[in-house]
Amino acid sequence: MDTRRSVLVQLAVGGIWLVAQPLHAQMAGTIWRVGILANAATPGFEALLGRMRTELTGLGYVEGKNIAYEFRHAGGQLDRLPDLAAELVQNNVDVIVASGGPASAAASQATSRIPVIFSIVADPVAIKLVSSLRRPGANVTGVTNHDPDQATQQLSLLKELLPQLVRVAIVSEDGLPGVDSSGMIPHERDYFGAARSLGLQPQLIRLKGPTPDLEAALAAAKAHADALILLEVPLAFVEGKRIAELAAIHRLVTVFPSSLSASGATIAYSTSVLENFARVPAIIDRIFKGTPAGEVAVEVNSRRVLIVNAKATKQVGLTVPEAVLRRADRVID
Repeated sequence: MDTRRSVLVQLAVGGIWLVAQPLHAQMAGTIWRVGILANAATPGFEALLGRMRTELTGLGYVEGKNIAYEFRHAGGQLDRLPDLAAELVQNNVDVIVASGGPASAAASQATSRIPVIFSIVADPVAIKLVSSLRRPGANVTGVTNHDPDQATQQLSLLKELLPQLVRVAIVSEDGLPGVDSSGMIPHERDYFGAARSLGLQPQLIRLKGPTPDLEAALAAAKAHADALILLEVPLAFVEGKRIAELAAIHRLVTVFPSSLSASGATIAYSTSVLENFARVPAIIDRIFKGTPAGEVAVEVNSRRVLIVNAKATKQVGLTVPEAVLRRADRVID
């Protein structure tokens, strides 16, 4: 970390020791450079970036005056992320904001010097981004929507909607970090364990980017399942709408993350990515004011949002129980 971010200068004046302001506050000409690394540039993510810029402006970081942004995205080709992360490091940005597990892993592997702030990461400990949530260590911290009960809650909701449900498709993505000896990432293991504990038969369907064969994937889902859960993986943000459309054609009830409620899924239920990303500016501010990233505890967003799409429920012939409608945060007509 360079002197713009971390150095406090002690001055002896008339025998009294004064602690000067951090150098970033003293250097009127300093422009902080924020590198942003994402799996893909979707409209939803661009909206999140706009909100982040607005929040940082409110904290005194004005674009064109004392802050600049460098945005890199992989266009859904996750194998490009390491090179893009290395480019941001070579450009000597002051912090890297990474969105999603693959981008966050690439950023953390590219540098041990520049602070990395992650968001939209389900389990940062499991994929070895941080040592622990309370004490991240090294140069990485961020915001997680880690919800140990999310898989159970989503699957229980499906059983409430479809009491006779037996088979459920879990749609994930190929090539994500954190695969263990079972061949699964932590998120997939959570859903398989929760499904079996509820007496359901899970079927894993992995999409391969950047241009997955969605027709074949949804045909497989229909052949082997009666409902579908889409995990909050990078391709979900690019292909969510098309997946919802194909699922409706096959009359599959769908549960998507709440961040993808506009895609047309039957139900959207999870923690909110909007709330996750909204907390990033405050972490950037703390780091710019001298706090090492490894000393900033990872923030956990555990508030679930339930959204029912009335039009989508009609398309698949589903009558949503009144109890579910009463619990909904929002009903899309």
